[in-house]
Amino acid sequence: QQGLSFRVGLLPYIEQDQLFRRFDLTKAWDAPENIAAGQTNLMQYSGPAALGPTNQTPYRVFYGGGALFETDGKPVNFTKVTDGTSNTIMAVTAVETVPWAKPQEFAYSKTTPLPPLALNGGAVKYLLLMADGSTRFVTPAISETVLRQAIEKADGAVINWPFE
Repeated sequence: QQGLSFRVGLLPYIEQDQLFRRFDLTKAWDAPENIAAGQTNLMQYSGPAALGPTNQTPYRVFYGGGALFETDGKPVNFTKVTDGTSNTIMAVTAVETVPWAKPQEFAYSKTTPLPPLALNGGAVKYLLLMADGSTRFVTPAISETVLRQAIEKADGAVINWPFE
């Protein structure tokens, strides 16, 4: 994969502007010019179950197939999120972590299996970041149907969120 992850672009907004300025935005995440910056350990991307800062992240997004992010990487106009931003997933905590600077996200399709999601690789709960900026902790007992409805930004489904 080429380029940089969306997480690099968020650095100035999470009080990491100096780190952001170390990246050559014209180069890939693993280019020699970006390796040192991309290997920086960041608590902000380490995940809620991390014991300390790391250069790995469980925070991933879905793209394509009706998900919030498009395959071409272009910004999505929020008028296209007709299911509502509070009902549309922006990011998830995945079991598989990746280097936070690496643009390795989940291609979404209605017909392919969803990736394993969880906190700390366990089966207790996992965190969803919604498109309105709110967060939801959900248990693995949440149905795949509800998850898929929340991934898709304009499927017209009314989500019946389970209460814990």
